[in-house]
Amino acid sequence: MSNRSRSDEFTRAEKRRAFDNNSKLLADEFPEALAFKSVPHYICESCRFVSKSKSDFNIDHVFPVARGGTRNRVGKDVNTRLHAAQQPGATGADIDAAIRLLFEVGNNAAVLCTECNSKKSDLLYVPDDCGLAYTRHVDDLNPFHMQHGPPRPQRRW
Repeated sequence: MSNRSRSDEFTRAEKRRAFDNNSKLLADEFPEALAFKSVPHYICESCRFVSKSKSDFNIDHVFPVARGGTRNRVGKDVNTRLHAAQQPGATGADIDAAIRLLFEVGNNAAVLCTECNSKKSDLLYVPDDCGLAYTRHVDDLNPFHMQHGPPRPQRRW
């Protein structure tokens, strides 16, 4: 049993907002992929796996609760400002302001595929070369991966 309290979990509204934002950002990233506009699709923020099934993803704490992270709820006005900074035509100043805002409000949610989420566990990062983009590449709807093949493991040393 986890030591987490229910107050550390994301509410349904917070999960829905994270998925909605993720889907909108994906559609903006690949504007030529019309399927992303007609049916919501989601992308793992680590391995970049894309699927239209929410069951392939989890909303995870960027900074783990086990290490002192919190849910840090973010209001609609903050989400609107963050979304605006990620639109085409946003200036460097807009992006810098959004990054400062993230640090101020402490947005602690990330959409991760089930595999990246399980490998991350209570770490501060997702280990290299894991995720559904590597293990289920035939199901990956990421246009870049479909054109260039699945991601390749990166050697750091």
